[in-house]
Amino acid sequence: MGQLSAEVQYLKRNLEVSRKDQWIRITPREMVWRIMRNKPFSLENYRSIEEKVVLLDQALNLHDTNAILHLKNTLSLALFVEEMAKKPDAVDQYLDYLKEEWCHQECLDFLERLGRTGLYFQAKANI
Repeated sequence: MGQLSAEVQYLKRNLEVSRKDQWIRITPREMVWRIMRNKPFSLENYRSIEEKVVLLDQALNLHDTNAILHLKNTLSLALFVEEMAKKPDAVDQYLDYLKEEWCHQECLDFLERLGRTGLYFQAKANI
């Protein structure tokens, strides 16, 4: 019961921080630091493609995959692939993430969408 009570308190604190943050403009760098430190955060304020790309750039500088996943979850597949294709480091980081998570088919599909068919077939042979 004590563990449940502690978890409820933790969630209440996170909710309060999230409510305050919805009105405060947090820099992308600070947001990525919050994510990496497991602090409460909300990505709801990053709605435009430009804001999401800036967040992605900051995340890449700090080697954090969460911004890439945020882009993937909030953009159309075509736009996600288009933006990722502009950033080879982001592509590498995302592919590493997919491999770590054993999402091999998604990894192969992503390579194919990027037009990296040589890598696509090489990766398929290695899986």
